[in-house]
Amino acid sequence: GQIKKLMMRFMNANIKLEEALGRASAGLRRKMLYSIDLLRKAEKIAMSYDKDDGFFLAFSGGKDSQALYHIAELGG
Repeated sequence: GQIKKLMMRFMNANIKLEEALGRASAGLRRKMLYSIDLLRKAEKIAMSYDKDDGFFLAFSGGKDSQALYHIAELGG
């Protein structure tokens, strides 16, 4: 639904988080912010395991991977 449509608009768009949040409904905005917060927490944990090599996000090209990719991009 709405998440897929929004993510498709962001593909290849160099959109900033503020703009993406401004385009989203209140419910989607909460989900996006929650997801970004969760990714940032996971990043800290991953970096504590291996500060030299960091971490990787798995990407299959499917709709879930596309959404994760775009949320990670928006979250920096």
